[in-house]
Amino acid sequence: LTPASQLLLMILMFIGAAPASMGGGMTTGTLAVLVLALWGYARGLPSAQIAGRSLDPSMVRKAAAVLTVSLFVVLLATWLILITHHHSRLDPVLFEVISAFATCGLSTGFTGKLNLFGQLIIVLVMFWGRLGALTIVLALAQQQPRQLVIYPEEPILIG
Repeated sequence: LTPASQLLLMILMFIGAAPASMGGGMTTGTLAVLVLALWGYARGLPSAQIAGRSLDPSMVRKAAAVLTVSLFVVLLATWLILITHHHSRLDPVLFEVISAFATCGLSTGFTGKLNLFGQLIIVLVMFWGRLGALTIVLALAQQQPRQLVIYPEEPILIG
């Protein structure tokens, strides 16, 4: 594969399969919600809208959380493998990690060169990618009791 086709394949693997399917990755539903939210924000709409329907803002927050956690897991796993395999390049390591996250089974042949720690990282990323970011975060997080006090909002400069 050329570097351009590897990059395209990594993007498609990271996006992943359809929701509720056997594939891993971020899922196409998450991407669709994020694209709709971005499009609605660019048009100045109060919420994400499509075909005469609005998306619940909590759904947009969940999609943003899935994207953020997914990026964090992939980057952390890539970094851990790179610091423990001193003579490896970024592109094959990132390809292997994203492939594990998406549970698609593609490889550039680098997985066979991993030491035990690298193999364990790949296994954990496969497990994470199969269960999904939101499932694991919700399982690990303590469910907060209903909030009795609502604090005033404070604007923060972004961008």
